[in-house]
Amino acid sequence: MNDSTDLYMIAGIYSDAHKDAYGFRPRQGISPDTTNWTYDDYVAAIKKLEPVIEAEIEREKEEERIAIVEFESTVSQFLSTVSYSTREQAVKYAIRNVETEYTDDDEIKWKLGLPYHYDFRAGKSLLKGKI
Repeated sequence: MNDSTDLYMIAGIYSDAHKDAYGFRPRQGISPDTTNWTYDDYVAAIKKLEPVIEAEIEREKEEERIAIVEFESTVSQFLSTVSYSTREQAVKYAIRNVETEYTDDDEIKWKLGLPYHYDFRAGKSLLKGKI
């Protein structure tokens, strides 16, 4: 590769890292001016973003854990009533107010803040050792 290709690629990696850290891509006037950055400048900036990204990942995991607890609590409440005798019925009732364009489970998970690896219909993770 040539220098301009390397610079273009590292700029894209920086943009992705910035989005992972802050939820948006770097923009003129809001983020650092990268107009004259070198490859090494991008590498240094990415390294500075690493702890921010790690903290964001941990925050998201905690939010997902709380979403699972809240969802399972709702399902348990429905199961404890006489009219909802099965988990399937309780889950249907628990997700009845989730407004989605589709009835896709992934969209329902997203709306409820549940992680994608969580099978809310069965009440378990699809990944070993994860909740």
